[in-house]
Amino acid sequence: MNNKRRLTVILSGIVLIVVVVVVLVIILGHKSNNNNEVAAPSTSTPLTISSAPTTSSTSTLVTIQSTSQTSKTTNVSTSTIAPSTTQVSTTNVPTTTSTVPSTSTTIPPTTLSTTPYVPPVIDLTKWAGAAYQAMPDEDYLPASWNLASDKKSITEVNNCQPALFYSDFLAMNSKVIVKINPLTTSEPDDDYFGFALGIQPNDVTNSQANYLLVDWKNSIPGETLYKDFTSPGAGGQAKVGLALSRVQGIPTPDEFWQHTDQDSSASPKGQGLTELARATNLGDKGWIFDHEYVFTFEFNETSLKVYVDGTLEISISDKFTDGRLAFYNFSQAGVRYSITLPGT
Repeated sequence: MNNKRRLTVILSGIVLIVVVVVVLVIILGHKSNNNNEVAAPSTSTPLTISSAPTTSSTSTLVTIQSTSQTSKTTNVSTSTIAPSTTQVSTTNVPTTTSTVPSTSTTIPPTTLSTTPYVPPVIDLTKWAGAAYQAMPDEDYLPASWNLASDKKSITEVNNCQPALFYSDFLAMNSKVIVKINPLTTSEPDDDYFGFALGIQPNDVTNSQANYLLVDWKNSIPGETLYKDFTSPGAGGQAKVGLALSRVQGIPTPDEFWQHTDQDSSASPKGQGLTELARATNLGDKGWIFDHEYVFTFEFNETSLKVYVDGTLEISISDKFTDGRLAFYNFSQAGVRYSITLPGT
């Protein structure tokens, strides 16, 4: 074969190869276009579910990223899929787990309170009285609470055993103001008045009772601080001033008087009073007659603060339980009590 013919054969072979390559390229390109019609590129815009548009990948709203597995989801109408800047109803988005990567969902924290404060309704006609066992001494009468005609205040009229008049609402976190006025009577006295927090309706007969008592003792000439009310049991001296005590079980009158936890058949150890704090300014000072004292308090599970006429007198941290608010009286006739809400 001469050189000219050999060259012709070689050129023909090259042309054939080029034609084959072109045909393969066309075929492969056609298949690639078909694939593009089925699956979206992996760099597509993420789908965002929110009540407002979002443009930040660090948003705390629930975000679902789209993936190359979109073709495996259940039927989704194109009218429910919008760009990331358009609001989308969550009810129209399929929940197929294969299209939601587990690392792409962020749950926003809950910060709003679901239980807003509702002030209690002040209605003294719905309160109830309770008293510890009557004392045999002829100078002491059963507790007698006298509701005023306007029903806005109540007065303990007798020189009585430890007695309570408790609310129909819980005291913890309640924003209320207690007003107490020791009135001058025909026979002036110098004993206890105050209020209790966290008390339960049956606590005067409950050996498991556990509540807080804020009480105030005065001292006037002719009256003794030493008393012995019950037997068996030791008498003792009361402390003048305002104090906070924890009441447990069923204390005797002597234990209320002295703020002690005595051990006797009438009140075994663990059923008495434990003094927790004395007032900063009034801890050793008596009250005065015909002055309406305004008590405000902040009471929750771990803290109690008591203000008297706007001055912080008691502040203590401990573990407290919820219960009722109660007016308290022990051996002081003619004390008027009332309760109001801030701003009224």
